[in-house]
Amino acid sequence: MEMNKISSDTQKSMKTRIITAIVMALVVLPCVIFGDWFFVAIVFVIIGVGLYEVLKSTGKKYPLVLKILMYIFTYSFVFWVFFQKDSSVQNQAATYIVETGTFLMYDIRISTMGVGFLIAILFLSSIVSQKTDIQDIFYLFSMSLFLGFAGQSILFLRFCPDALSPDEFNYTSRYSTCLLIFFIACGTMLNDIFAYFTGVLFGKHKMAPVISPKKTWEGFVGGLIFSTILTSTFAFICDGVFSTPVLKGIIDIEHWYYIIIISLILGLASVLGDLMFSSIKRYYNIKDFGNILPGHGGILDRFDSILMTSTLTAILITFIYYNPIFGVIS
Repeated sequence: MEMNKISSDTQKSMKTRIITAIVMALVVLPCVIFGDWFFVAIVFVIIGVGLYEVLKSTGKKYPLVLKILMYIFTYSFVFWVFFQKDSSVQNQAATYIVETGTFLMYDIRISTMGVGFLIAILFLSSIVSQKTDIQDIFYLFSMSLFLGFAGQSILFLRFCPDALSPDEFNYTSRYSTCLLIFFIACGTMLNDIFAYFTGVLFGKHKMAPVISPKKTWEGFVGGLIFSTILTSTFAFICDGVFSTPVLKGIIDIEHWYYIIIISLILGLASVLGDLMFSSIKRYYNIKDFGNILPGHGGILDRFDSILMTSTLTAILITFIYYNPIFGVIS
């Protein structure tokens, strides 16, 4: 297969993207490793900036009260699981967090009452304000719900390994529980990286020319293959070489098929997240959601894939763990 020539603009763009990625890694990695309040803080910022970009993307100036309520509801969706009172196990985890400062999460949940109040407030806003129409209602509602649940899912993936691990297994340190987040990040970023370079070098056939003109089927296949292989390898090495599984009982050598399946799903979910946010940008005729990250655009431009992969993976893990058919818990 003949390789494409890389233009000077593409080379410059690659350099800028790499530098920004390194700076982001220096900021985010310590928060992921140390976990607890450090990780909560970085998720708080990502969701907050992401919601700002959502409100800005339509090009409309919404009432200040509506913006404040959007933040209140979105953050309530992120942290609802820590405040709900219908789970004795989660209540014990909340007590443990208060007493030790160390986070545990057993589940992902969202407030149905909060969902109802949000949609009611948005409809009311469309009645009293000419700046909000029916299209805005469903866009803001769906994005608030998605960002809130995605934020909670990211927290779950960082804080669930200790909580969900079998009684006979203990992680050597609370730092080793960040392996699940690294596993998700590997599957997401490796897919993005290899899809980008495979597409640049070998891309000939457009994948979604209307939504994302630069995406090619060659890039999609290349990203999916390489990310699945390398992400699976990461999980096998963690358990096989270092005896520290990514998530004991699910993502370990004993359940090797889950490793491969979830690694594959990560690549597919990454593309889905990218295309979803690309379609939003195309609809509102914007190039990027923001410019806070040189070479990448805004927070949503960079974290679009990780938001989707985290959400779907968290749902999949809880489904496997709590479904008696799979035998993770009795």
